[in-house]
Amino acid sequence: MWQQAASPEHMHYSLAAEWINNLNKRGFAGYNDWRLPTLEEAMTLMERAPNSAGFYIDPIFNSKQRSWMWTADRGEADSAWYVNFNYGYSKLNRIKSSSNQVRAVRRRQLKNSFINLCQQRRQFSIKIFGLNH
Repeated sequence: MWQQAASPEHMHYSLAAEWINNLNKRGFAGYNDWRLPTLEEAMTLMERAPNSAGFYIDPIFNSKQRSWMWTADRGEADSAWYVNFNYGYSKLNRIKSSSNQVRAVRRRQLKNSFINLCQQRRQFSIKIFGLNH
């Protein structure tokens, strides 16, 4: 489960954790298990082509908001990965001098989705190979 709109302000990486902590303290959307996404998770939001507003993200994620989004994945000590939905790419960015937005993802939802996907693949494999388990 993703936060629909990213943070209204761009912020340095050190403030991203504070933003997430505030979401959890407030129980944003009724949950307190929000976190920064991994690079891999953030890239699942990337569209192959720009939408009608020119962004590489589904318009359901706030079609008017330009977005450079921090991820939890770090490079060297002074850098972290970010995803740029304005131009459709990701790269490392300096954590002390660069500012990006924060879009939180829920912790448990991804785990449950992965378990469901594994179960669906297992059932699919059973049907293909005619196994009776």
